[in-house]
Amino acid sequence: MDNLIGIVIAVVVTVILVPVGEFCWNYIRAPRKILELRLRTAENLINELRAEQPPPLPPITGKADLLIYRLNVDDMDDLAMNQIHLGIFIRTSVGVTDIARTISKFVLELYADEAKYSAEAEREIGDYYHVYECKAHDERGHPRLQEMRKEMDNLLALVRTTPIAPYTQAEGWLRFELRNVRVGHEPHHGGRLKLYALDFPLEKRYELNTENLQIKTIDSSEHAELKKRR
Repeated sequence: MDNLIGIVIAVVVTVILVPVGEFCWNYIRAPRKILELRLRTAENLINELRAEQPPPLPPITGKADLLIYRLNVDDMDDLAMNQIHLGIFIRTSVGVTDIARTISKFVLELYADEAKYSAEAEREIGDYYHVYECKAHDERGHPRLQEMRKEMDNLLALVRTTPIAPYTQAEGWLRFELRNVRVGHEPHHGGRLKLYALDFPLEKRYELNTENLQIKTIDSSEHAELKKRR
């Protein structure tokens, strides 16, 4: 008789109490599972948004879009020695993304083969015109090329003395003298250029964008011309 009662109790526990207990446990755990699922979904969404956001901008940004040469007969005399002193002007814009900053100097580096050439921007840009050609029409309406001359603003002189306001930029020309450059290593022959701006007073280097830099050849009609003294 006792065995029969034990069997009945076991059947009741197995058939009724165990399913009821599992149901109650799952009922208690359901909100926790939903919460975990929602948290996982939110975490995945945050990670996707972070991946889509661009990296933060450096404190100093800028770009160079045009490189022209200074034509000087003295530079041509060095060709016989297989070296040349390059007078280079680069039209550049530079800006800041956090606080007002001044720029202490710019540095240009030229890499060609295994050689490296470097120079700091000259504080004085000199009395030069930016000479270029533009399309025009003569008196009869025929198209022709007209030679133009434009003043060259000294970017370094401006940003060394006047802080650049946040989220603004300054534009102008930089002048570099790369000395003893081997013939064939000039920028228009495919050498790799890097341009840096150094902040004040830490003088930390920030590389400026030169991807779209248009490089003219030494004999180009677009160049820097010394103003004629009267």
